[in-house]
Amino acid sequence: MSKVYVDVTQLVHWQGHLTGIPRVMYELSIRFKPRGAQEVVYVSWVKEVAAFCEIDFSATVKKLGKGIVYIKDGSTENGNKKKTVQLNEVYKPLKHFVKRVITNVGLDDLAIVKRTQNNLALVEAQSYKKVLFQKGDAIFISWGEWWDENFLQTLEDGVQDSELKIIPIIHDVLPFTLTPQFSGHSSESLMNYCRRIVPISALVLSVSRATQEDLHKWLVKNSIKPPKMEVFRLGEDFEFAKSEMPIDKTFVEAGLEKKDYLLTVGTIEARKNHTLLYYVYKLARSRGIDLPVSVIVGRRGWKTEQIYDFMTQDPEVKDKFVFLHDASDENLSWLYRHAKLSVLPSFAEGWGIPIAESVAQGTPCICSDKTSMIEVAEGYVRHFDPASTDECLALIQEMLTPENQKKWRAKCAEYKQTTWDESYAQVRSKMQEIVHV
Repeated sequence: MSKVYVDVTQLVHWQGHLTGIPRVMYELSIRFKPRGAQEVVYVSWVKEVAAFCEIDFSATVKKLGKGIVYIKDGSTENGNKKKTVQLNEVYKPLKHFVKRVITNVGLDDLAIVKRTQNNLALVEAQSYKKVLFQKGDAIFISWGEWWDENFLQTLEDGVQDSELKIIPIIHDVLPFTLTPQFSGHSSESLMNYCRRIVPISALVLSVSRATQEDLHKWLVKNSIKPPKMEVFRLGEDFEFAKSEMPIDKTFVEAGLEKKDYLLTVGTIEARKNHTLLYYVYKLARSRGIDLPVSVIVGRRGWKTEQIYDFMTQDPEVKDKFVFLHDASDENLSWLYRHAKLSVLPSFAEGWGIPIAESVAQGTPCICSDKTSMIEVAEGYVRHFDPASTDECLALIQEMLTPENQKKWRAKCAEYKQTTWDESYAQVRSKMQEIVHV
């Protein structure tokens, strides 16, 4: 029986609330089920043994972030059942002993301790059931360990030796298609993955037309033959946390109440274009226009020291910006629900989840007219040129009028979100020509 392997490596190692790509991995992965003659097997890449290893996905999901339940090797050999390797009785007490030693004597950074921990992980990993690709098998990769040479080589060997069908998702290629100052990510490893694995894939799925077009152009530019490529739409039926008003000092001191502020959500980095917000407020001030306070939710990212200093120290506008770097899911839910308007001025996005989140919460949204952002909630948001302060300011003013507030809130309430069931159905449909799922 041929198998469809579902790679959930990044998901099962994720800590904390599921957001971004891990959320996509979770929603799609839990919907894979065996169909007909195709067996579905969940796997995680284990670097210690340089192999995909089978996991008990149901058991792992129940304790997500607190350990991975690997299936131990109990395969047959010459018709006889091999004895499953049981290392827990030795491994667990030894691991706990090492941990106690580290804690008690403060040896965390000593090389010998690190080597001991690595060796223990290697010993345990020897018992995992490793994947041996057979003809007719496929592997669905919703993220990928593209920085690991062994990971890449294993996939290449699988295609060459077993005609393995690789089906990866490409979320974006911005790290190497944008100018360097717009991305703080390491571009070389992702570029290498796209150069080596994308061309030999049976099907490449992208989360937006913009991402697919960017990838296609890059492949052609580098004389690489593009594989079969399809686009699917991400689910938007968000489960928002119970809303709680932020108690952050800066938020409280700003004296904000319901629907008296603008909201921008996203890591503070050059690509997100918070610089535009600064100059929009400067322009408004020069014209005698009093804009509401802008609440900016997101951690501080790469190469933003100067604009952050401007926004927090410029006496003309510093009181117009409230930064929340550690907002909880409950805080974010409250902030979306009670904002007058959300603003996403980004130069480029792989998708643009804050747009969908805002509309889902019933809050009007204006955003950049670039890349994938024109694909999210089409017809339910307004767009502006992210290089134009005049255009952004004019649209903010227009959307804040009572008439437009009423109109666009009513419009948001009518928006039909794409469900994750529908998203998976699209993925499954596009995979049908390659493998039965």
